[in-house]
Amino acid sequence: MKLTKILSILAATLFSINAYSQWSDHFFLGECAYSGIANGNPFAGNAFGFFVLNDNVLEKYTKVNRLSDIDISAVSQNGNIIYVGYSNGNIDIVNTEDYTTVNIPELKSTRNVENKVIYKFTVSGSTLFCSAECGLLAIDLNRNEIKSRYTIANDIVVYDCAVHDGKIYAATSAGIYFADKSSSLLESTDEWTLFGDNADAYSAVTVFNNQVVVARGTAGDSNEIYTLSDSSFVSKTTVSGFRNFDVRNENLALVATKSINIVDTEWSTTATISTYTIDNESYTPNIRHAKFIDNSSFSIADYTLNLVVADIDGSAKNYLPNGPASNYNYHMTATHGTVYCT
Repeated sequence: MKLTKILSILAATLFSINAYSQWSDHFFLGECAYSGIANGNPFAGNAFGFFVLNDNVLEKYTKVNRLSDIDISAVSQNGNIIYVGYSNGNIDIVNTEDYTTVNIPELKSTRNVENKVIYKFTVSGSTLFCSAECGLLAIDLNRNEIKSRYTIANDIVVYDCAVHDGKIYAATSAGIYFADKSSSLLESTDEWTLFGDNADAYSAVTVFNNQVVVARGTAGDSNEIYTLSDSSFVSKTTVSGFRNFDVRNENLALVATKSINIVDTEWSTTATISTYTIDNESYTPNIRHAKFIDNSSFSIADYTLNLVVADIDGSAKNYLPNGPASNYNYHMTATHGTVYCT
């Protein structure tokens, strides 16, 4: 009888019942969905965990050792800190230097909120904003607790947010909304204003060259890219298979499924990664997410090639920890103190 990923979830839950030191994990961490840089080290992973490339050693982070949950839906980083969000609203703050984890379970434990998926994290000073299915969360990083939840508008999903010039901009399922960050009434929907008159879905928002940049569309599909000016949208380009923005100095990366296009402050293309060269072989990207490492290289979550560290000329290396070919289990048997999974 063929079982599904439910057994993988069951196995991960069973791990938490016993002392971590008694277990070793054998998760498949490929088919990567997110990537980043923690303390200068590239990392990538999937819903079950992630791995960090540290001095050519792949350090794994899963529920067995350093995470509090599974079904990861959002990951971001700030220095040596990695923020992890889960589809059930759980949140971890992971320190990759001292290998400690702070868990923030308030949203997960809340019974009066039905949809809790975390989509993105944005750090602004001592506040961590969490874009989520249930609105926008504000976490106090000094106390590691949720201090507010902003609904913004009825039945609206927040996919991303950015802070610019004293305002919070939220990319939502029904337009771009903004509000004064300093307002003490952000819990009220009256404090939030729809930018322009466009109520389409927006998948991402960032700040580049002192302007707010937004992507209209669904992640993975064709997106129209705009800058915001006064009360109007200024069209810049269209990106097929859009995945995410990333900004470094005077460069903006437009990350798509099959390429990374880098533009300057004049929106002129300065470099494009559309092919990887790994061990003298050419590969077509299958990107899910990418972040700048420095001005000339990227940490890439590639669904096919896992963690890819690529220069802007396309030369690259890919990485994946040893493990099974997938997280599907077909049979579990316990005998003589040992659990066998096939």
